[in-house]
Amino acid sequence: MTQNPDVLSGWALEKAEREECPQGHRLSAPNLAANQLRVGRRECLKCLRERNRRRMERQRVLARFMLAHYDVISQAVEGLSP
Repeated sequence: MTQNPDVLSGWALEKAEREECPQGHRLSAPNLAANQLRVGRRECLKCLRERNRRRMERQRVLARFMLAHYDVISQAVEGLSP
């Protein structure tokens, strides 16, 4: 007997039945990320926004570092060329 592909079981069933994300936010309509719904996943919009905020902050810190140390970095790169 083959398993029906439309029937969820195991961890997939557990994830589908969850009502809250691991941080405790509700997994209901106004708090779901639309981009993940298109591929059949439910992702907490609040957590997605927080993750994106942290990623953008890391990028800003790196950009500030690169600008502040541009001279040192460019001299080091020039010293590596033959």
